Amino acid sequence: MNANTPPAPATPPQPGSAEHWAAWLERYGDDYATDTERRAAYRDFQTNLATMQSVFGQHDPMAGENRDTGS
Repeated sequence: MNANTPPAPATPPQPGSAEHWAAWLERYGDDYATDTERRAAYRDFQTNLATMQSVFGQHDPMAGENRDTGS
């Protein structure tokens, strides 16, 4: 990599992992008054994410490609 090449984007942590929970807490944790509320909201997030992935096919490893152009 030379000085003009931007670094590769970091791979986001997998939902449900300790790293993902920590990142979610850092971003949204202050929105909830108790740990119980935070955990419930994270469970809701995971459920909503799974629903969106099943509807839009984001669980497919090829989902990052533009399917309209095949590129």
